[in-house]
Amino acid sequence: MEGEAGADRLAAWFTARRGGAAAATFNARLDALGPGSGRARLSYRRAAELFEAATADLPGGPWTLHQLRHSALTHAAEDGANTSTLLA
Repeated sequence: MEGEAGADRLAAWFTARRGGAAAATFNARLDALGPGSGRARLSYRRAAELFEAATADLPGGPWTLHQLRHSALTHAAEDGANTSTLLA
């Protein structure tokens, strides 16, 4: 398939197919793309690996995403955030 003709044939193929597991998988893959960039989103595991690598040379590092979350909550509580906001 080349160019617009190929894209049209592909679109026709998808619209001619019935739903089911394959359609759900295809839609899940589309949902995994970033809305603005169209690039795949990072998994939590990959984000954790990148964050730990980025903080490895900093004092007290490497830090984890869990530590980052708790430090953000601590600062928010110190700044007067209410409990319902902290638990959200």
